Amino acid sequence: MTVTLTASVGLRAANRPDDVQQVHQLLNRIPRHLGGTPRPALPESGNYSVNTLVAIKRFQWRLFPQRQTPVDGVISPTGSTLREMNRLSTGQAPIRPRPAGTRGRDIPLYLTEMWQLI
Repeated sequence: MTVTLTASVGLRAANRPDDVQQVHQLLNRIPRHLGGTPRPALPESGNYSVNTLVAIKRFQWRLFPQRQTPVDGVISPTGSTLREMNRLSTGQAPIRPRPAGTRGRDIPLYLTEMWQLI
């Protein structure tokens, strides 16, 4: 299932409930080692929260190690973040993600601290 958004989701974005719900569903379907949501899963309520922002940034950080896509916490309807989320949620092979063992060393501190709040 390919998801299309009507507006951006994330930091300072429109965050329309239908779009937020679709982003939650995508993040919950993507395996954790590929940047998907850790358990417990994001509630698929359509409500944007700090948990949504952290999940988006974590996904971007994990999947775009060369920074060809900025870790900005925003998923635009035509951007590479949504394109990769759609690919991974359908079981296609990822682009080259960060190695799984880099969590404590390379993830920016603010992301690891925010995950502890969730």
